Amino acid sequence: YHQIHDGHKVEEDPVVKLFFLSPPPSEIYNVVRGLFLRQIIGSPQSGFGLGDYLIWTGSQISPHESMLYEYEVNFPDMHEYPNHAFLDEENLELLTSDQIRARHDLSLLMLRRQWNMPWTPQSHTSFQKPFRQAVKNLLCCAHRYGMPFDIAIYMNTFLSRDWWPDERAECWLYECQLDKLQEVLYEEESKSSGKPLILCKGCKIACACSKKHMKNIHHEGHRRMCHTPPMRVPTKEDLDFCSQYLGEHGESAHEPEVEEDDTEQVVEVEEDIEEEADGDWESVGSDEEQQEEQETKTALALKYFESKAYKMLRREEHAFANYYADD
Repeated sequence: YHQIHDGHKVEEDPVVKLFFLSPPPSEIYNVVRGLFLRQIIGSPQSGFGLGDYLIWTGSQISPHESMLYEYEVNFPDMHEYPNHAFLDEENLELLTSDQIRARHDLSLLMLRRQWNMPWTPQSHTSFQKPFRQAVKNLLCCAHRYGMPFDIAIYMNTFLSRDWWPDERAECWLYECQLDKLQEVLYEEESKSSGKPLILCKGCKIACACSKKHMKNIHHEGHRRMCHTPPMRVPTKEDLDFCSQYLGEHGESAHEPEVEEDDTEQVVEVEEDIEEEADGDWESVGSDEEQQEEQETKTALALKYFESKAYKMLRREEHAFANYYADD
């Protein structure tokens, strides 16, 4: 986004630019993340969100980072903070709150899309440590037995992220994250029992350290978002929209594997979790194709997420949602 308020601008501030030249140590990231997690600072006060910080510093971005899905952590509400404004680079008009939200969700959908792509040497560092070690071992074996390097590289594209646990995944329950933050900041020994995390069967991103925590995560709102983009596993429709947005034509040889958009996008962690009714999905009509060609990319993103997520989420909000939001 092009910011026109007096926030931090990396390209114009040499001191800030120098600070963000290289990825910071993990200790610094833990402190910054802790400030956002404890709500000590936010995007209105700092002038940037947690996602901006990760991009500016060149840090690795993982869809397992639960705070990327928290809007208030990544951009201010235009209604509450009118002095913060963002311009659409295509038509130089001010972006509305819904448009900024759609652009943020689009970036998350692109992240999920890229995350499911096969391994390449360029994406090697984004994979978990066991995966990278497996790639190294295969390349060493190939070299030892005289296998052509190109073939060894091609073989690694058949490895899957899902074969090894990701050390970046952690429980999404807020209280559990606070406990983990305290352990990290005070360098205390992990008190976890070493049990593997429970992965949400719907989005395959949200994690919990127990069935009870997974149930609480769903009651806190994840259940409503689990089966909508960008939280859900990218469907063929999502990937087609990403390709359309990026101007890609034809099927790519490295297109990620896609799971069918089944309605069973919920986690069955307890028998007493009520089954929710499937929402009615709306698609962009073919009679609007000519209009879409004249619309900005921001408008296309907002239209897609409005039809696939926002409208359904508004319909599923409980009666006192606005009451609690005002508090």
